[in-house]
Amino acid sequence: MLKELKAACVAEGIVPVSPHDLRRSAGCWMVELAVPIELVSSFMRHADTETTEGFYARVKPKDVPDRILDAIDPSHAKLAHQHRSKVPVKTLTAIPAPRATAVLYEVDGVEKTLTDWARASGIKKNTLHDRVVTGGMSMADALRKGRPNYTPRKAAANG
Repeated sequence: MLKELKAACVAEGIVPVSPHDLRRSAGCWMVELAVPIELVSSFMRHADTETTEGFYARVKPKDVPDRILDAIDPSHAKLAHQHRSKVPVKTLTAIPAPRATAVLYEVDGVEKTLTDWARASGIKKNTLHDRVVTGGMSMADALRKGRPNYTPRKAAANG
């Protein structure tokens, strides 16, 4: 049978398939055609429906909306299908210009990035970020506040 199947595939000009390939295809097609999983499981001679679900009942993400609409009352589904439209994918006709990735902060007429202000002031970048971006403080105020006073762990534990 394997030789005959391979010969038939070659004669038709398709990639040779095995009987198991045909079995898997039949199982997938039945699930895609919404045949109840119990019937698919019985047809495939699986011991239980969990086996069938594990191998064949994977719903493709693109099919989820249609499968949900097909599962509800036909009168509601028909109305929903009428109002559902496919969102076209916009094709790029030109490569867009790169966006500016650096934000400049001005202090006394000097503009620098957050990283540059951190280097110039000796204040850690994440401290400036917390003050300016998260806390809403101006860069000038964040710089005036200076470096935070940290208490070393050993001193705090002994103190």
